[in-house]
Amino acid sequence: MAATNPTATGLRQAGNAFYKESKFTHAARKYEKALMIDPADNASRRNLSAAQYELGKYSQAIDVIDEAHRKEKDVNKRSALLIRKAKFLIHLGRVKEAKETLNRYEGTDGEFWGKDEGVCQMRLLMGEAIKDEDRKSTFKQVTRLPLLRQNLIPDPYIEYFTRGHDESTAAFNMERLISLSETGPLELAVFYAGIGDARHVYQQLNHIRAYRKALGDKRKPRDNCVLTLLDHKSHVIARNITVFRALHDAMDTEDEKEKEDRFTEMLKGMLIVNGEGFGVPWLRCDFKTAETIRDIYRYWITDEFRHRFDVTHAQNHLIHRDNPEICEVQFPDMGLKDEWEQACVSRLVYPPLKIIKDHEPALLNLIKSNKEKARGVREIAFQKYAKKHWRTNVTLLQEREWYLEYGRQWAFSEDPLNLIRDLLIGNPSNYRTPEGRIHMIDLALEFFNACAEALVEDIVVEFKIDDVYHQLDCIRYGITESRDGLPTKYNAIFLSNIPDYTGDHLSMVLHALPLLKPTSSPESFVQSNILANPANFTTGLKGTLAEYLLLPNMAYATNTLGLTMLGPSSSTQAMMNLPPFLILTEPHQWGISVPKTLIFKPGFTRWLTQMFFKLALPVPRDLDAEHNNLYRMHQPQTLHQFVRLCIYLVEERNIPKHWVVNLLEAILTGKVSTSATPPIQTPVPFEALKPTPSKTWYMDMFVPELQMLLAYYQPVLPFHILTTLTPLRKYEISFPKIWMDVTRIPPIINVLALMFVNPEVEAIEMEQVFEDFIAYRGEHMQGLMVLMSTFEWHQRGKNFVATWLMESDSVEEMKIGDWKVGVMRTDSWVPIGQPGEEGMLVDVKRAVELE
Repeated sequence: MAATNPTATGLRQAGNAFYKESKFTHAARKYEKALMIDPADNASRRNLSAAQYELGKYSQAIDVIDEAHRKEKDVNKRSALLIRKAKFLIHLGRVKEAKETLNRYEGTDGEFWGKDEGVCQMRLLMGEAIKDEDRKSTFKQVTRLPLLRQNLIPDPYIEYFTRGHDESTAAFNMERLISLSETGPLELAVFYAGIGDARHVYQQLNHIRAYRKALGDKRKPRDNCVLTLLDHKSHVIARNITVFRALHDAMDTEDEKEKEDRFTEMLKGMLIVNGEGFGVPWLRCDFKTAETIRDIYRYWITDEFRHRFDVTHAQNHLIHRDNPEICEVQFPDMGLKDEWEQACVSRLVYPPLKIIKDHEPALLNLIKSNKEKARGVREIAFQKYAKKHWRTNVTLLQEREWYLEYGRQWAFSEDPLNLIRDLLIGNPSNYRTPEGRIHMIDLALEFFNACAEALVEDIVVEFKIDDVYHQLDCIRYGITESRDGLPTKYNAIFLSNIPDYTGDHLSMVLHALPLLKPTSSPESFVQSNILANPANFTTGLKGTLAEYLLLPNMAYATNTLGLTMLGPSSSTQAMMNLPPFLILTEPHQWGISVPKTLIFKPGFTRWLTQMFFKLALPVPRDLDAEHNNLYRMHQPQTLHQFVRLCIYLVEERNIPKHWVVNLLEAILTGKVSTSATPPIQTPVPFEALKPTPSKTWYMDMFVPELQMLLAYYQPVLPFHILTTLTPLRKYEISFPKIWMDVTRIPPIINVLALMFVNPEVEAIEMEQVFEDFIAYRGEHMQGLMVLMSTFEWHQRGKNFVATWLMESDSVEEMKIGDWKVGVMRTDSWVPIGQPGEEGMLVDVKRAVELE
């Protein structure tokens, strides 16, 4: 039997079936085939424009609409096509053409016309284009908005603690550097965040030096190596700049007094030298960073500094034997009772025995002669010796506040010889082997001399005091100072375990991946590891993807976000027989893939909605100070990160703009129908990622914050919001008596949210926000509560002060309605303070509008 030839109508109907299943590529092909059979089939042409629109092919869809409009006889359909074209033009940013198209509108439905004209006119108010200087101004403003929730302890105490015990590794070893230079001069840019002791940087310098020696005269001229060193702790940057200046000066004296004098004179000289390079031609930092460093140098060379770090001060003030629980050195448990006793009293800790024998025989004799004497006699002898011969090792006290403030324990001490040897792990073998006895100073000088040689030519070292993600954003948007000629893309970005405290994979995807150089060989990468809570993830990497990205596996992460795992380190390969969660503690390298195929729209919309739920309404979690650190789960991100995610999806992943806009518009109406559900436990189980029957969720309490963020970003959004966004105002309110038991607060607990409540809300209802939202899908909260995660939190005298941005109409309505505002902990969903106490809630009427 002969096959029946397809008809245009049949192909169009097949296309319609594919369209209903969100298979837009298949639908477009059917419509195109229908038009090949019957070019007069304008229904297929109109449907083709709709399918191309869903695929994000706005320009092609407009061409099809133009043709459909020319051939359409029905006046209402012609009008609908013009409305459709205007919306497509708006998504392309061609606002003037959209206005001209609307002027050609031929419909008779005045109400519909008025609605669409108003929507489009709102976008037209912005003009056709944003000038570069206006874009930069907007980016400067938005990068000041907090990405993380505020900390229970207001700044300046906010910080995260990176774990510095990972072995030093070069981002690109000698062999890879040689490979990178095969096609031309070496172009290397590496960004180091949370540098600490800069061990990775020194390792990279050694490999740069080895690369130069390996190539010799064959090396191409004009290499360009840039190393960016960043930390949010000013003292860390100051220490490292000092080391690099010392490397530059390459002091060669062996006299200890002369070394100290030279060091002091060097610091004094760096205080008065002009420019931001501290007199070093290859060193760069901006003016603010330079002035902050100079303040630290002034402190270092004062008499106060010398007094504060002598042994007498340490013995009298730092740790007293009658209060050992402040810093419980666990020497006794290690069979080192004598060391524990003498450390408590004298603040003298034995160096390795070999160093004592070689460099301090007097101490060795003191130990031997007092070994059998009474404890009190032994302690007095050690005290006198330490006061006369020793100075406190500042490096052992650099995190003193951490141990004293939060009662953490010393777990072990570090043998300095082992530390130096660890620094040398993985280095090329072209080092001079010290002859005779190996001393720490021999190893250190050999290592740092190699670093000094690497800094002679073709290199720039940039220092910056800043939060890592803020600085990455500033580089990305071109709003940094003093960076002429410095890179805007990097071969490698080292994050250590900073993502543990900032949202892990999501923060890395949004802020670090876009700054990688285009994929090449060897690949550009971001390096991170999970050290704060690996024991939570018994399934290893899959568990982290579910918790932080709400995605079930690496394939989904790559297809949706472009996140690719380039491979664990070689040491990880050797650990493959260990539990999956333990492998997470090793450094992993991540890259970004180029978008290839468009993902499934319904699945994408459900996932993005669930990400909104996750960021807007964090799952309750136990973050008490006594809780085991290996199980502490953080969800510090604000709705600001959700807006950044929407921007990333459009700009970096080529997701059709209207896919994102449609969800944002739905949320702004206060009502969303979706098969997504908010996560209700952490870590997020895989079952929670599956779709559920579609339900309506009421989003009223999140709308003001989302409106604020979109309005703030509006001039630089890569998509167009059709809902009217009114001007913002900045407000401040003081909480006079907020009580917090700071002795039980971990140092890293970014969990706060402002909660505005209608006077009808009882205190007990505030503590049931999470449960009620889940149970009633937000319906019972309409008009009663507003949550704000993006705000600033400071201490001013005895008061705590919150500042936030909001549409002025919303604040005025709250004032008229006698609303109150409090501060909520989103880890427990309990307001700060106690019911009945002044300070738990204050009247919104007390909010002050700032300039």
